[in-house]
Amino acid sequence: MSIPEYAGATRYRLRFSLQEFELQLGDTLIGRSAECHITLFDPLISRKHACIHVFTDRAVLEDLGSRNGCRVNGNPLRGRHTLVAGDRIRVGKHEFVFDEFAQAVSTSRERATGSLVFCAGCDNPYPSEMGTCPNCGSPHALDEETRSSVMDEKGKQVWAIDLLFEVLQKAIDSKRADDAERVMRQIMSALESHLKNGSRLDGARLSPLVTAAIELSALQDDGFWVRWSADFHGRAGLKLPPQLAAAHERWESDDPTTMQQ
Repeated sequence: MSIPEYAGATRYRLRFSLQEFELQLGDTLIGRSAECHITLFDPLISRKHACIHVFTDRAVLEDLGSRNGCRVNGNPLRGRHTLVAGDRIRVGKHEFVFDEFAQAVSTSRERATGSLVFCAGCDNPYPSEMGTCPNCGSPHALDEETRSSVMDEKGKQVWAIDLLFEVLQKAIDSKRADDAERVMRQIMSALESHLKNGSRLDGARLSPLVTAAIELSALQDDGFWVRWSADFHGRAGLKLPPQLAAAHERWESDDPTTMQQ
């Protein structure tokens, strides 16, 4: 589909945490499989869980016979549902908000993983989508280009992930579970993108991930992040660190819902 064909037509998107997914004409698959357009690691999500059929005048949500189903505005999805702006779609533990708008298409694409800025007040790095510094609450920030030396794109991505780990650890240390959850999901999105693009991952650089996953799971009393971290190490061909293996074994024994489809 070329850009002129979509210009001026109603456009649809899903909002999820700090991210937005623009829905193109045709089918958008949601599920655990890497083949899906929106891939979510969640033991409660089937490999191909749901599909949003996008037409020029409407978008329709369909459950694909998933094990745990979908919910729309808190109600179980029965058959197909024509979406309207503001609809809340629940898939596994994840909730999306459906939105629609009409405007000319910009030639630039939004960055799925967002960007980082530095707080002008306390120099704390945080995702720009938060709007205010999670450490001191200041709305004043400096962008990363004014604070960093010139790097290639790969270097910037690694640097951004390292900064996200710093933000995450501060949120965990302060017991701010919601802030930590939001930042961890950005880290998950960035790392999954690295893996999907075939980038080589260094186990030593993932040490902060192991620590954060264990601490955040304990803070939330939910082993989701430990299970995802262990699964990610496996898919990246990396050996599980002893502390992660031990935490994974404990959470697996406590939660039988982790069985994969």
